[in-house]
Amino acid sequence: MRAHVPGTEENTDENQFFFHWDYLNETLKKRQGLWVDQVGFYVVGVAEPELTARWPLASTKVFRNSLAETLTETEKAFQQGFVAMTGAIISTLRSFPSW
Repeated sequence: MRAHVPGTEENTDENQFFFHWDYLNETLKKRQGLWVDQVGFYVVGVAEPELTARWPLASTKVFRNSLAETLTETEKAFQQGFVAMTGAIISTLRSFPSW
């Protein structure tokens, strides 16, 4: 099911939905979900563009050899990964014989 949550202002981006992680985590605790007390990804905004290049190295260092090692990449690289994955899925499906 897909719900539409209208923005409060005319220029609100309605393609994204943000909520407080605690609400999701409490629901997962009740259902004994696999991802209780864990975060899947963070989106980090950098106020000073010249600091952007330093962020991946710093975050990787902090979490190296921990239970929460990170893969830090730009939003562009993240999106390109999805495009590549979609292409791989299509190629795989095309390799099956028609029934």
